[in-house]
Amino acid sequence: MIKEFKPEFSLTQRERGMVAQTVATEGYSVINKIYSNEISRMILDLMNKDAANDAEVLAAYKVAKAAAQFHEAVTARLNFEVSMYINFNKKEDKPVDLTEEAIYYGERPSTELDILRDAALFEEGVI
Repeated sequence: MIKEFKPEFSLTQRERGMVAQTVATEGYSVINKIYSNEISRMILDLMNKDAANDAEVLAAYKVAKAAAQFHEAVTARLNFEVSMYINFNKKEDKPVDLTEEAIYYGERPSTELDILRDAALFEEGVI
């Protein structure tokens, strides 16, 4: 007997991009409305069952609950994958130095060696 079954797998960044692209389309909104409507119909069907028939009520409850949980789980997974896609750090991304602009108030100092400029500044007594 299987006690716990977790079919976990990770999507590649490319696959996450495809998920993000799909979720962003107008068609996905329509499909999501259809899913929600079908779950509402199952809940309504549950409410319309004869309360005296316990087996029928329990069966309708299990179907409605399973459908709602499935929809919620898929939506949560899609949101997670889109979030992972959006917040993915690329190798070429460099950390931003937030203090870099605050340090320099005037002209930004040159990082290149300029011997003539430095000699002139030395003669003027600046350095």
